[in-house]
Amino acid sequence: MEKVAAEDWISFTEPIHRIELAAKESGRIEEVLVKSGDEVQAGQIVVQLDDALHRIGQQVAECEATDLSKIEQFEAELESYQRHADNVRRLFETGATSPEELRESELKVATHQIAIQAAKNEHEQKRLRLQEANIRLERRLVRTPIAGVVIDVIAQPGEYVSTANPHLLTLVQLDRLRATFFLPTEAAAKLCVWQRIQLKLEDSNQSNVVGTVEHVSAITEADSGLVRVDVIIPNAEGLFRAGVRVHLISLEPVAPPEVLDQLTKRLQSSTTGSTVLTLNAPVIATADRTLRMTNTPSQNSNQRGAFHVR
Repeated sequence: MEKVAAEDWISFTEPIHRIELAAKESGRIEEVLVKSGDEVQAGQIVVQLDDALHRIGQQVAECEATDLSKIEQFEAELESYQRHADNVRRLFETGATSPEELRESELKVATHQIAIQAAKNEHEQKRLRLQEANIRLERRLVRTPIAGVVIDVIAQPGEYVSTANPHLLTLVQLDRLRATFFLPTEAAAKLCVWQRIQLKLEDSNQSNVVGTVEHVSAITEADSGLVRVDVIIPNAEGLFRAGVRVHLISLEPVAPPEVLDQLTKRLQSSTTGSTVLTLNAPVIATADRTLRMTNTPSQNSNQRGAFHVR
C-alpha cells in the first residue's frame, strides 16, 4: 500500500483467494485437464495421477465386501442344527435320548451362532476396507476446492509429483477482490466491519466503486503508526482486474440501497415522534453511522427527526 498525499490512500486489488493446488499423494501424473486461463468450478477434477494399482485394489476390496457366501453358509447350517437340537430336546423330554446328546446338539447351535457373528464382523471389516480403497482411489484425483481461474500450470503429464514438492497449479478466485490499506489510527477509528466505503479503481470505466470493510486490525503497528484495513470489492461480473491500483476516496459510510429506501420512506411518512428502523445484522453498522451522520438527535428522544436502529 502506498500513501501519496494527505487523505489519499492507495492500494492494489488482489484475488480474494489464491491457492497453490497440491497433490495429496506422490505419483506419476497421468493427465492434466486444464490450462492457464481456464475457469473451473468447485470440485472439478484438474489433475489425475496414475491409479492403475489403486483401481485394482478397489475392485478386489469391492469383491470381498459384496461376498456374503460365508454368512449364508453358516446361517443355513445353523438352521439345520437348530432343527436337530429341537428334535433332540423333544426326545430327551420323553427319555429317548441322553443328556450328552442334548448338550452336543445345543453346543453346535451356539458354536454356529458365534461363527455367524464372527463372519458378520469380518464382512464389516471388508466393507471398511472397501471404503478405504475408494478413498485411496479418490486421492489420485486432484479437485479444485473453489470456483476460480487457473493462472499457472506447473505439472505436466508423465512427470512425477512428490509430497515434498506437491504444487501442481495456481488457482485464484476473482468474484471478489481484496484491497489492503494501512491508515493512521485516527482514520481507521472511523471504520468498522461491514461498513461500505467509496473506492476508485484505476483502469476502470466506473467512476466509483463501493467496497465493504472486511477487517480492521485491533492494533496499530508500532514502527509505522498505521492500522491494517482490508476492504472487499464485489466482482461477480468480472469487471475489475487483480493487481490494479485502487484509491480509498472517503471514509464516510455509504448506505446500502435497501437502507436508503427505508430512510426515504420513513422520512417521507414521518410527522412526529421517532421512527424505528428494523435492519438486518450485516447493515446495522453502516445504517447506524449513516443515521448519525445525517441526523443528530437531541437529548429529547421524541424530537422530530430522531432515529433509532434496532
